[in-house]
Amino acid sequence: MNVYLFELRQQWKTALIWTAATILLFAFLQSGVYPIFSDSMIDVEEIFRSMPDVFLNAFGFDISSMSGFGEFFKLTYLYLVLMGAIMAMVLSVSAFSREKRGKCTDFLLTKPYSRRKLFLMKLLEVATQVTASWILIFISSVPLYLQSGEPTEGMHRFLLSVSGIYFTQLMFIGVGSLCGIYVKKVRSVSGIAIAAGFASFILTSMHGITGEEKMRYIAPLKYFNPESVYGSGGFEIRYAAVAGVITVACILAACHGYCKRDAQAV
Repeated sequence: MNVYLFELRQQWKTALIWTAATILLFAFLQSGVYPIFSDSMIDVEEIFRSMPDVFLNAFGFDISSMSGFGEFFKLTYLYLVLMGAIMAMVLSVSAFSREKRGKCTDFLLTKPYSRRKLFLMKLLEVATQVTASWILIFISSVPLYLQSGEPTEGMHRFLLSVSGIYFTQLMFIGVGSLCGIYVKKVRSVSGIAIAAGFASFILTSMHGITGEEKMRYIAPLKYFNPESVYGSGGFEIRYAAVAGVITVACILAACHGYCKRDAQAV
């Protein structure tokens, strides 16, 4: 069986579950929570002012950014991109550690494909799942914006902000492929994915707490920050470049490790 199709069949349910969960969270926060914040802004501001600034900054709460639908998305984005990152990690770690977990790495020696071709087919499968997932999330964001009553002129910035989730997922595909290949014993795919996701969340929270711009270089969930889209109309090139370098470096290192893997030593 074609490896690409095999991996698709193995992982489509997982991708669908994560996609549905992300869309439901998106709808809940933007259509359920945002109207409550908007209608009770004075009371909400009083509650937030009573909280420590460290707590608010760590979890991305900014009172000044909750007055509009698009502005509220700056808060929503942090949790959506976290789910997207974990999803990308789950799919990539699972695909690239499948033979290792199934104790059938001799497959790498007997299948009539080169190691590099196998790697590329697995990478393409994960990218396909993540892209299909993001398309559904992107499509669902349109009615969410339209039903909010916000001016249609601002929709392009909102949709561009949503695109940041996809670009972040591509980076985590690279990280996940690296983990799937170089971690010697993958006992739990979800465990590795969640650990990586929350480590990224902690680093992102540290940037929010300190407020130091240099900390953003180690805050992967903020490389494609909606604040820059609403502020300047696009993503910041330097952080997008950092994400691109990380993605390419991880994929190249993962490909090298996959091609050089010793089946008997795994």
